[in-house]
Amino acid sequence: MASLSEIYLSRTELWLLKFIYFHKNHTIARDSSLASKKTFLKLMDLHFVESSCDFKKFPEIINDIGEMEANCYCVSDLGEQFLRLQSVRFKADRRYWITTGIAIVALIKSFLPELTALAERLLK
Repeated sequence: MASLSEIYLSRTELWLLKFIYFHKNHTIARDSSLASKKTFLKLMDLHFVESSCDFKKFPEIINDIGEMEANCYCVSDLGEQFLRLQSVRFKADRRYWITTGIAIVALIKSFLPELTALAERLLK
């Protein structure tokens, strides 16, 4: 399996992982409409979401042979690590874009008199 820094999730997949993580008790019901989506299956394949049992919050599910099955899905430890890594990446990207934006504004401001003179010549 690839390392966490090499895994890319689409916006929808990342949204779904965050939704489950920030939902009450980090879980959603097994019969939730979100659990049947294609994006959810990718999260399961990556082991970011796993089956779990929470009988206080969700009803019991009993299979054909009378055993209790998992009744909800929760974010795994690997999924939590991925979300933490995404948070660090976002902060680093935000710092980059802020400093780049300031540099571009300063560059434009330094050439503003010349740009204004050029615009006046072009308008004549």
